[in-house]
Amino acid sequence: MRCTGTGSRGRRSREKRGKSAIWRCLPTFCDRRNHDAYSSSRRWRGPGGSIPWPESGSIGNRCYCRRGRANNYPIPPCNWVPIALAQLRDRYFPLVLEECRKVGILEDMKDRGLETLAGLQWRNIKGELLAELRGTMGSNGSGKMIFLGQHNLAGIILEHIAKYPNIKVIFSHRLVGLRQTDKGVTALFLTTEGEKFITAEYLAGCDGAGSAVRHCLCIPFEGFTWTDFRFIASNMHYDFVKEAGWQWGSLIVDPEHWAVIVRTGAAGTPWRIAYGEPAHLDFSKEAIMERLPAKYDKLLPGSKKGYTVENINPYFAHQRCAKNFREGRIILCGDAAHVHHTTFELTRG
Repeated sequence: MRCTGTGSRGRRSREKRGKSAIWRCLPTFCDRRNHDAYSSSRRWRGPGGSIPWPESGSIGNRCYCRRGRANNYPIPPCNWVPIALAQLRDRYFPLVLEECRKVGILEDMKDRGLETLAGLQWRNIKGELLAELRGTMGSNGSGKMIFLGQHNLAGIILEHIAKYPNIKVIFSHRLVGLRQTDKGVTALFLTTEGEKFITAEYLAGCDGAGSAVRHCLCIPFEGFTWTDFRFIASNMHYDFVKEAGWQWGSLIVDPEHWAVIVRTGAAGTPWRIAYGEPAHLDFSKEAIMERLPAKYDKLLPGSKKGYTVENINPYFAHQRCAKNFREGRIILCGDAAHVHHTTFELTRG
């Protein structure tokens, strides 16, 4: 099969859009022979591309996990990528916690996050409780969930990855081309030192909705993008517990001012408020911040005073799925394979 690549025009556009979306992962190589196995990523949005590696390392696979710039890591993201079918925003339900237990990261998640009774609440614009779902059970009978920011979860996974000498995280490798045979996959990367070719038995593309792996394979990303509105994700500090007794966060049900308000971790961590605005508005940071007080005045319970905003990020919502998830020795995973927005669901479990 001849080598295919990504065009520079589309790449520059994706990089420009990705500046505020902190993590975006790229392809994962896996080699079952006594050779190196490689993973390659640009920037992680979330832990979806990294969660397999503690387990992979523990069974003896040689892995190289490639990421983007190291100095991006400490910045809290305004976007997210689900790592399993039981995550909503920055909360992890029992089903996904069971998977985290299997790879040995659950206790660290409990230590750094907020463990509480699993559930969801729906409220109207006045803050009145419409419905709630408590004690969502997992496969092990647990009814607990954990609030934890995805950047914190990614940090925990990286710490566990570092325990395995057969796994190495490398930076500044951008995928630009792929070639595969019946025996393996070769990827072409652009690095700070020039071109680099890496070969292994298999490659898994965990590189987000703008997947370079999927583009190289010319696999259509079927579905649609909502163009009549855009989401605004804001991280902010406000004492929802003291002001109104909100423990878990809530889904706000309203024709105009619908939103999700949810914790991102234990005490001291910001809350996430995500809401929609008409697409014709100005989505520069200055314009969003100018409109934000009026929106918070509608959404916040209690006094609505004393809040602080950490960051904001506008983005589009997508409902898309790759036409096929596998081509030869290359597979697509996570958002590279399918994207849909958690706000439009009752739960991911």
